[in-house]
This record gives sequence, structure tokens and C-alpha cells, in this order.
Amino acid sequence: MTNSAEEAANQLRAIRALMERSTIYRAISGPAAAFAGLLSLGVCWWLWARRSPDQSPEPIVFLTIWLFVLSVVSAVNTWLLWRSARQRGEAFVSAGMKHALRALLPPLMAGFVMSLLEVSKPGSSSLDCYADVAAYWILFYGLALLATGSFAPRSMQALGAGFFVLGILTFLPSVRQICGRQYEVAVLHMAFSFGVLHLIYAAAVFIQTRRASGDASGA
Repeated sequence: MTNSAEEAANQLRAIRALMERSTIYRAISGPAAAFAGLLSLGVCWWLWARRSPDQSPEPIVFLTIWLFVLSVVSAVNTWLLWRSARQRGEAFVSAGMKHALRALLPPLMAGFVMSLLEVSKPGSSSLDCYADVAAYWILFYGLALLATGSFAPRSMQALGAGFFVLGILTFLPSVRQICGRQYEVAVLHMAFSFGVLHLIYAAAVFIQTRRASGDASGA
């Protein structure tokens, strides 16, 4: 009787482990993260070259530029995830993707609405609200990634934690005084977050993939 109970418990643990592994889902592929990092740094370089007051885009244009970047990166990431699912012979709209979308969308929508309200204030074209827009994007993007913690790999959770910490720091007055104008501060924050952090994440995914393939070949 005891052996039967132990065998049943072992089987339940094995089934649970298989279910946990099957729900692990990487919502951001490594190549997409590398593309996002390089594109973000390129856009930040272009924006930094226009940091003089007479050349800087208005806050609503600043927000529109980053919405365009998000759209391009999302399209590339969707295509890469679709190709990866097809190579594995799995459904593209899987249970993992549905879990990821349910976790990601609320924080991302909140960040978009907060930044849109910021640039939609009366007289926003004359307000130096660029740093607020960048801070909302960084913080809520980090919250979105952390919301996938129950099924995402550790590298993605670490990426979310990095964005979250940096997003909190971007609201500190001392951090915003690094440069004179808030426009320059916003560009630097976007470069270090969406640029550098994405490249670090892409490198971590590449190392993990090489290590996993090496272990598989060694086995």
C-alpha cells in the first residue's frame, strides 16, 4: 500500500514537472532582442543628434517615433516566433503565447496610456515631459516582463527586473539631473534600457542556446 502511494506521488511529481516545462515560453526571441537593441540605439543616436531645442521633435512626435520602433520590433519578433514554432512543428498560437499575451498586454497598455496622457496635456509641446514618457515606457515594460515570471525563462525575468529597477530610477530627481534638458535625459534612458539591456538579454539567450546544444550533443 505504501509503495503504491509513493509510486502515485512520484508519477504526480513527474507529470507536474513535465507540465511546468511545457508552459515555459520565451515571448522575446534572442535575435529579436538583438534587433530591438540595435534599432533602439540607432534611433537614440538619431534623436541625440537633434538635441538642440530648435531641432528636437515635440513630445507627441517623440512618442510616435517609439511607437513605430515598437511596431517594427513586434513584427520581427512575431515572424521569428512563427518560424521557430513551424520548425518545431508546433502551433504558432500556442498556450504559451496566450499566457504571454494575457500577462504582457495590461502593463504595456497602461504604459502607453500614461505616456499618451502626458503628451496630450494642454501646451505639452512647450513642456519638457520627455523624461516622463521614457520613464513610463521603461517601468511598465519591465512590469510586463515580470508578469511572465510564472512561465518565462530566467533570462527574461532578469530582463524584466533590469527594466523595472531602471524604470524606478528614472523617476528620481537626481537621475534626471544627469543632463540639462529632459529630452537628453529621455534619450539616454531609452538607449540604456531598450538598447543596452536588450543586447545583454540577446547575448544571454545566445550563450544559453549554445550551452544547451553542447549538452545535447554531448549526451
